[in-house]
Amino acid sequence: MAGIKGYVAVIGEAVRNLFRPNVTVLFPFVESTPLPDGFRGAPEVNPDLCTVCFTCERECPTHCITITGPIEDPNTPEGKEAYTHAIKLAQCMFCQTCEEFCPTGRKGEPAIKLGKEWLLAVYNVEDTVRTKVVYRKARKKEES
Repeated sequence: MAGIKGYVAVIGEAVRNLFRPNVTVLFPFVESTPLPDGFRGAPEVNPDLCTVCFTCERECPTHCITITGPIEDPNTPEGKEAYTHAIKLAQCMFCQTCEEFCPTGRKGEPAIKLGKEWLLAVYNVEDTVRTKVVYRKARKKEES
């Protein structure tokens, strides 16, 4: 007898749910959800503000930020060096530590900050790495 009551309860719940509205969202194909206040999205580097001090790379708890350089770049302005600033988004935990420790943030706007981009539906591993080229003044070569 207990088995039949269980089946009746399950069938009753199924019939009630047939007439209720959907609670799921067809993300990312059809619709998206509004972002809450304080949402921390993908880190973005502003190459105009970055001084290539390596603080964000050093302080990142997941070591997802890599700055390499100086590199050879044909677009490098006179008297400057080019560096690549790569962020592995699949490894990032969006903790905002890079933004908090950025020294340009103490003077105004930080060179790296978390944006409002929603990146949970990433399809390719290549899409999870963001790179930017940052230019800074060339260091003076020491004369021997």
